[in-house]
Amino acid sequence: MRRRTGAVVLTIAIAVAVAGAGASAAPFGRSPTAVKPVVFTDPSGDAQGAAPDITRVQVSNDDAGVVTFQVDLRNANTIAVDGSAVEIFVDADKSRYTGDRAGEEYALGAFGGNPASYDFFRWDGSQWVVDDASSLEVSKNASGSLFFKISSRDLLSKDFEFEVWGVYTDSAENGFFDYAPDSDLWGYVVHGPDSDGDGLPNERDACPSVKPSYDPNHNGCPGPYRVMSAKLTLAWDPNGTFLRPLGVSRLPAGARVTVTCRRGCGLNLQRTVGSDGGSIGFRQFKGRTLGRGGLIEVRATKKGWIGYVGLIRGVGPPKGLAIVEKCQPPSGGAPAPCSTIGQGS
Repeated sequence: MRRRTGAVVLTIAIAVAVAGAGASAAPFGRSPTAVKPVVFTDPSGDAQGAAPDITRVQVSNDDAGVVTFQVDLRNANTIAVDGSAVEIFVDADKSRYTGDRAGEEYALGAFGGNPASYDFFRWDGSQWVVDDASSLEVSKNASGSLFFKISSRDLLSKDFEFEVWGVYTDSAENGFFDYAPDSDLWGYVVHGPDSDGDGLPNERDACPSVKPSYDPNHNGCPGPYRVMSAKLTLAWDPNGTFLRPLGVSRLPAGARVTVTCRRGCGLNLQRTVGSDGGSIGFRQFKGRTLGRGGLIEVRATKKGWIGYVGLIRGVGPPKGLAIVEKCQPPSGGAPAPCSTIGQGS
């Protein structure tokens, strides 16, 4: 467990006052990020006194290695109060034997007031000093969340640990705190790039050039998909006249079946119905004749499944009808032989 001391925060606060408190904080905004944020939570209501109460911290980075810390506070106005501060301490080398007594080498601070201010600090071997980090930007939104953006180059690390402090220092220089996390540190590894924009960095994406719409394995690749084994059930005479309703069997629950009269069936019809599983029938086809050249298309689809396509063609006597069965690629496109469609991974 890392040892925490209020003296660290108070030293930084004094350094800010002497140094002129750095640049003014930007009013709002954050840049798009390439990977999904890593979310860390801290209990609400555990702050001491008037200290900013940290409830959640989200960390992400873009393709250029710029890291964004989003710090959510319970009270949107807390950081605007004189004496309030939110500070992020970074252990860049993940070693407690370098840096200050907690092993931390860098600190990012946002300090309350009108206007608010922010600055960057480095441990010089004996004390915290104001340092230059041209990439550092701090902003706040209407909900009171703070956004600290800094290049991983300024932190000299792409694999670091960190903690966030909410601090209030009263006129007698008494400190009140909220530590996030309550003990130890959180860790973050800078990822990227994310070539296909699916929220997974390339190093964790098995298909870095494909953005899947269905990825239950969370590996960046489409699938795996189940294959729908639906079947047409119908009877006809040599002229192609349906002797009973057109049926579809072996359907999974939740499938949707669309029947379309493409040509020659005497019906201007496209009908879609849902299925609870098993079989469904379309009575309007009973007694209808599909002559030579006619075509009826039946599609059964369900998310996460390779769909079924049945084509009923009118071929005239003596065979009456011919049936061709194919698979529907889950990504769309023309139906194809089922043996040519991969199930994903």
